[in-house]
Formats: sequence, structure tokens, C-alpha cells
Amino acid sequence: MSMSRSFVIVGATADERKEFVLKEIDKYSSQFDRLIIDSYAGAGINEVRELQRQVSRLPLNSNFTSAVILEAQNLSLEAQNALLKTLEEPPSKTRLYLTSKTVDSLLPTISSRCTIINLRSDRTDDETKLKNTQDLFRKILKSSLGERFILTKELNFGSLEILLEIALHEQADFLSLRKSQIAEILENLKKTQKLLESNVNKKLAYEVFLLNLPTISSS
Repeated sequence: MSMSRSFVIVGATADERKEFVLKEIDKYSSQFDRLIIDSYAGAGINEVRELQRQVSRLPLNSNFTSAVILEAQNLSLEAQNALLKTLEEPPSKTRLYLTSKTVDSLLPTISSRCTIINLRSDRTDDETKLKNTQDLFRKILKSSLGERFILTKELNFGSLEILLEIALHEQADFLSLRKSQIAEILENLKKTQKLLESNVNKKLAYEVFLLNLPTISSS
């Protein structure tokens, strides 16, 4: 099965969707090999036919030709139906992007032919995961060694590593820990992850990590 080259970007705001897709096409297409259609300026069959004409040509100096329709929910039904074949089988060396408020704003036959990228959902899920990890780690630092061992079984080490890296390199406050403490925790965390990857006893790996953690006030 070939990798999808048709995408629908939903969620966030119209400006955020536009910013995302412009950054995305920068990876694949020069200024000479991209077409951007703003549906607020025109949302009919003529705009879709122009897109199809453009993407039928090979890129001039890029890996792909990128075609974008901003806020595609404004396209007429005729225009959306005209897009179907192009979305299902994009011409060689072509990537197609539609931005839209929601998936439901487009015809189901459009969205079913595309990979859906949900900006708001992805961002919210990541933020929630990091927040939960930070709250759990705060609880671990306030607990006794026995309680720490139980709580650590629920700890997402990957998310904790991200939090520590951010705190260390961006000088962000993290649970009122000193920079030297953050660096030490991060080093021990990476050692623990290596132990877990090498299939050593999990209890031993957790103990190595927990014994070197500082304790913060429970107030």
C-alpha cells in the first residue's frame, strides 16, 4: 500500500492550520512548485481545475509539487466532487493539503481519501500527558521510598525526560528543583531507561532511579 500524499488538516484556528501547512510544504516544495488556493477568494470548480492542471506537471526544482486549499469547507459541492479522483490518486511527485474547521465540514468521500491531521487533538493529548507526568513526579518526590516504588510503576519515563530536558535547556522552573538536581535526575533517568531496554529486573532498575532522587517539601 502506497504512503498517503493527500492530507486534511483540522482543529486549532484557521491561522494555525495555515501556519502548519505552510511549514509542511516547505519540506517538500520550493516557491516554484507550490499552489495555494484560498477558498475565501474563490471556492468553485474553476479553482479545482486550476489545481488539477498545476499538479499534472512535474516539479521544476523540488521533490514534490505541493497544492493547498485553505479552508476547503468553503468549496462548493461541485468543486469537492471534482477533487475526489485527484485526492485518491495524486499525480506522481504531488502532495495535496486541505485545511478545514472539522472533518465533518467536508464530504465524507473527501475525508476518507485523506490522512487526517488533527492539530488541536494532538496538542491537547501531549499537554495532558506532560501535565499528568509532572503531577505524578511531584507526588513521587514528596513520598517515602516505599511509596515511591509503587508510584514509579505508573510513571511515563518518556514524558518525564521531555519535561526535564525543557527545564534544563530552557531554564524553566520545574518543581522548584535546582539546575544541578535536574541534570542529575535526567542522567539517572537515561541510565534507568537503558537498564529497562536491556531487560534487566524492573524492580532493580526502579530502585537505582529512586534511590538517587531528591526529596521536596510536602507543603
